[in-house]
Amino acid sequence: MNESISPNMYIKPDYGMQVEQWVAKGNQIKSLDRGTSTHNLTFNNKPKKIVSESQCDGQEARKLKEQENKAPVEEVHALKSWVHARKGRAKELSKLMGHANAYISQIQNFTRSCSKEKMAEIKVKMKEIEKLENMTKRDGEGR
Repeated sequence: MNESISPNMYIKPDYGMQVEQWVAKGNQIKSLDRGTSTHNLTFNNKPKKIVSESQCDGQEARKLKEQENKAPVEEVHALKSWVHARKGRAKELSKLMGHANAYISQIQNFTRSCSKEKMAEIKVKMKEIEKLENMTKRDGEGR
């Protein structure tokens, strides 16, 4: 056991020839022969979700459909001017529609998008509120 241990004793014999070739080439790794690429892996080696081109086309089509379904800007501005014409209209409108008070405000300020169907529903409710306002004026029950 008094033998001196050289580093070559720890290299397996079948790899000795490859190591000698590697040393002769200048000790540079140019390619991995049998390795796996980590390009398609995320943290903890879980595979990434790869989005295909057909899925991208579907997403773009969905975005275009949403853009087409949005209420026009002019209608939203008309809603805003209608709400500001009389005090309490936003509260009445949100109460009739069954939404929170901030819902109408968010639509007016363009922080929430509004579909054409929802805008049509808002217009119907606006007319109902105007009828109620006109009835209270004629009956003399106003404020």
